[in-house]
Amino acid sequence: MAGESLQRLVEGIRLYNLLPGSRLILSGGTAFGDITSAEVMKQVALEVGVPENDILMEPDSMDTKDELDRKMTVIDLKSKTHSYCYVKKQLMF
Repeated sequence: MAGESLQRLVEGIRLYNLLPGSRLILSGGTAFGDITSAEVMKQVALEVGVPENDILMEPDSMDTKDELDRKMTVIDLKSKTHSYCYVKKQLMF
């Protein structure tokens, strides 16, 4: 893992650490043989201290639109107690 993917992961972990009670959503399909990008990012996050129960996985997305559509099924949009921040190259919301 390197480049923009690593930068996004670092920013996601930074935000996770700044926001008590937050969770980290990791996504990305197969990019490393049989291992998904999401799994590689999960291993890095675990190594720097993010607890496994604070990590949500979405390993099947094919592109950015698919990734966002799939994330909507992973998170509870009806929750009034959670906020979400999506870290993407030159885009955060």
